[in-house]
Amino acid sequence: NPPDPSGSSGSESACEGSGLAALRRQLLSDCKQLNASELRQAWLDLHESWLTAKAAEIGITDGSGFTLVGVGGLGRRELVPHSDLDLMLLHDNKSDELVGRVADGLWYPLWDANVRLDHSVRTVSGALSVANADLIAALGMLDARHIAGDTELSTELISGARRQWRSAIRSRMDELVEMTSARWLRCGRIAQRAEPDLKSGRGGLRDVQLLDALGVAQLIDRRGMANPNMPGGSLDAAYLTLLDVRTELHRVSGRGRDELLAQFGDEVSAALGVGDRFALSRMLSGASRTIAYHAETGMRTAQNALPRRGISALVRRPRRRPLDEGVHEYDGEIVLAREAQPQSDPGLVLRVAAASASSGLPIGAATLSRLAESVPDLPTPWPREALDDLLVVLLAGPTTVNTIEALDRTGLWGRLLPEWDAVRDLPPRDVSHKWTVDRHIVETVVNAAPLTTRVARSDLLALGALLHDIGKGRGVDHCVFGAKLVAPIGERLGLSTQDIDTLSNMVRHHLLLPVTATRSDLNDPKTIESVTEALGGDAQLLELLHTLAEADSQATGPGVWSDWKASLMADLV
Repeated sequence: NPPDPSGSSGSESACEGSGLAALRRQLLSDCKQLNASELRQAWLDLHESWLTAKAAEIGITDGSGFTLVGVGGLGRRELVPHSDLDLMLLHDNKSDELVGRVADGLWYPLWDANVRLDHSVRTVSGALSVANADLIAALGMLDARHIAGDTELSTELISGARRQWRSAIRSRMDELVEMTSARWLRCGRIAQRAEPDLKSGRGGLRDVQLLDALGVAQLIDRRGMANPNMPGGSLDAAYLTLLDVRTELHRVSGRGRDELLAQFGDEVSAALGVGDRFALSRMLSGASRTIAYHAETGMRTAQNALPRRGISALVRRPRRRPLDEGVHEYDGEIVLAREAQPQSDPGLVLRVAAASASSGLPIGAATLSRLAESVPDLPTPWPREALDDLLVVLLAGPTTVNTIEALDRTGLWGRLLPEWDAVRDLPPRDVSHKWTVDRHIVETVVNAAPLTTRVARSDLLALGALLHDIGKGRGVDHCVFGAKLVAPIGERLGLSTQDIDTLSNMVRHHLLLPVTATRSDLNDPKTIESVTEALGGDAQLLELLHTLAEADSQATGPGVWSDWKASLMADLV
């Protein structure tokens, strides 16, 4: 029997919509005792029961030639308050008039209830054609789930979408990589943003859905990524953490937000029972680092798993290319040489890092895991070769970011610089800062690299950029405390006493020039005398601080470095 929604008038639709709206308001009002997971389940149950009842009311039943399919969060059973309700109405070539009546019977009550609705009406063949032409639609249909109506139509769509995805992945992988890279560039890393995008940021919810899609295509071992003993940690546990944070963000803000603004941090952290917004930030960063690690390695694994096509199929498989002692490049990654002995080679980590930073190639996941498990700590003081390799990493420019991140997420960077633990994932206290403290430091290093031609000692500028905020996160003046940390760090790196003193003064006074230039009268001789006295008349230190201040300002956030500030700084210097 075909559906007969003709009995639903506009007033009845509004009445039904107001009823659903009241149920939604009541649940949000009564859900304070529910945790994030329980709230998602209650929210899902509310909407799914309403949808199945409404579908039955207007005749969308098994064998009717109509079916209602959920995609997005509804399809994944992860419905979050204030997020879109993604629905697809399928039919087996019914008349436009009948399809219109059925669709109106579904959509209007939802609109009247102020539900954010993302909807479409298609035949199965039409939906698959859209998926074949639109990559985002294809990814979305992999989450499709039957809600109500003709189960045969739902099964045909779900199995067809997955079969089509597996057969087309060879030709779509380049587009998938390009789309993902563009999103990562646009949204940045969640782990290193002061106000991250939980959904689209690098290491966010979309990256897990990307890995699910690669698993459907049988290019990666998606289930294995749930193992907590994996090098990057359990992907599923990290995903649940982000999902809980997003759920509480929606509950606290009362809106469908994906960007975790600082103003909501304390309320979200309290709801999750993790302390304050700084504790929340660190928990979130840890989870997103795990997701980013799996996303990056999973994408490379998937690309390598695909058979080569065209001319590339005629080219011999890649060979190992030696880059340094024990370090090779193989198939677009930095790997260990077969003869490498990491258990007796403490300098190998920095040789691998230097090769990655200078070439821009990622370090292979297996290489990172092997290094983390077997490489001993460097002796104190470091051999000169190890310090040289560290400087190669610091002076490489933008590739420094991914190299340090790769070492840090596997514990290797913290072993090289134990003081990093205090600043890792530390959210900024100043709203002008765009990044977490650790990422701000790395950005300062990156910005300092092209400025090395302005100073006589590029090595001290790079090390000063790395250490300038190392004293943060201890509840004291970070300039004073950081300067004290420089001595043991410098001794560990094998620096001379004179260079350690210079570095200590760089850290101690790295804010002196910008603060003085923007807040003091530069025509007052006392201003010049105070700066000169603070720096002990050291012209080299003044040169280094001038350049470091520019790199530090550029790495802080939009508008912090300007022509006006640069002019004042130049006048003071």
